[in-house]
Amino acid sequence: MIVTDNNVETVGGEQESIKIIAQNLSDEFQVAVLQPGAAKSDLGFCCIGIGRRTRIKALVMRPVELLYYIVKVIRFLRRTEAKVVHTQAQASLFLISIAIKLRFIPKRFTFVHTDRGTYSKYSALVRALFRVSLSVVDTLVATTHRNRYLWEDALSRVGSRPEYAVIENAVSSDGAWMARPMGQAGKITVGFAGRYCGWKDWPLALEIARRLVADGAVAAEFRMAVGCVDERDRGAAESFLSDAHAVLGEDLNAQVNVPHGEMAEFFRSTDILVMTSKPGTESFGRTAIEAMSEGCVVLSTDSGGPSEVLNDAGCILGEPDEFVGKIKFYAMDVDARAAKGRANQKRVQELYSADSNVAKHRVLYQAAIARRGA
Repeated sequence: MIVTDNNVETVGGEQESIKIIAQNLSDEFQVAVLQPGAAKSDLGFCCIGIGRRTRIKALVMRPVELLYYIVKVIRFLRRTEAKVVHTQAQASLFLISIAIKLRFIPKRFTFVHTDRGTYSKYSALVRALFRVSLSVVDTLVATTHRNRYLWEDALSRVGSRPEYAVIENAVSSDGAWMARPMGQAGKITVGFAGRYCGWKDWPLALEIARRLVADGAVAAEFRMAVGCVDERDRGAAESFLSDAHAVLGEDLNAQVNVPHGEMAEFFRSTDILVMTSKPGTESFGRTAIEAMSEGCVVLSTDSGGPSEVLNDAGCILGEPDEFVGKIKFYAMDVDARAAKGRANQKRVQELYSADSNVAKHRVLYQAAIARRGA
């Protein structure tokens, strides 16, 4: 039983990961997903929807609906015969853990949690809630070795020692692994993609683009795919993009809330993806592997997960001028650009493919079921 904070038909990395697990392991393990809101289409696995809202976050300001949701989750898990309960986000973890501690839910299952965030980003209050909640978790899964070691160090200090596993996120579609056509020296398309929020540091993205244009050494075009969770984010994003168009003019192609299925084409038309998140804020960097799978060069700040994903110190940069210098290098050296793109595709095939992700979850669930049987 996978329990999630967000309906799997909404947009997000958590949702994509759950679909990969459930679609590939449903027959073998009878996987079901317990989620906010009903499933609107046949996804190839069992979805159990609760309430009308599609995100637990939307219930925070609706106490009656929130209470209804909590009661329904507790009632369902009291009756479940699932051998494994696997939470994939914070709210579900906190809810189920506290219910177990209060004995509202009998712990007849192996409890697994995947932390898709990063320990370094959590506030002191959230870390405290995690410590309490993880005391009843049997296995903690991290998406990077970095986050696993951070958690292991923190939990060992309070005497909590769950089993640990590292299961990297998977690229949404393995695609055909097609080689990219050779580019033209002196011309480059630079892409930026991600949610519009403070820690993604979109102003740094614009500053890098501005300095590259001012340098004048290469002919650059820019693409931006900006994701917005709500109307407030959208208003701020559109204001930012207005400023970006004023700086970059016709050299900028920007879109808000690009459908997930169209992002592969975004990356195929981008030579270099630049990730500008602030230090310690990226848990993994799913955008990086999506771009790498399409043969993009990826450059990033030292923001956490991407350093491990890219595994190349030369692609981890800090100051705008460092990014400009590296972009110019790949713009002029098309052979180096192509070679890096091929290396990125190979790394995704080996570590971040759906097959690899499913195989590791199969081992995880087999061990969890055996542990409960013992």
